[in-house]
Amino acid sequence: ADEAIAIYTTTVHWLEARKFTPIPAPPVTYKHDTKLLILALERLKDGYAVKARLNHTEREELGLIEQAYDNPHEALTRIKRHMLTQRAFKEVG
Repeated sequence: ADEAIAIYTTTVHWLEARKFTPIPAPPVTYKHDTKLLILALERLKDGYAVKARLNHTEREELGLIEQAYDNPHEALTRIKRHMLTQRAFKEVG
């Protein structure tokens, strides 16, 4: 436990010495978040529309996409809650 505290303290001092400023998280309520979600869902749905046959996994995914499309506010709330509680992010780029 003492080692963890020492590492944390050293990291804090290192960041402060370099005048680190954290990247702010986006606001919880964003004016266009539902519109952006709907556009993303439409694009995902279009990806499945070109296929003549879907396997079981693809049918399940399409069902989830359609469910989110039918109730975007609920889906958006679930997504935000997941992002805030799980803190599991992927590298982008």
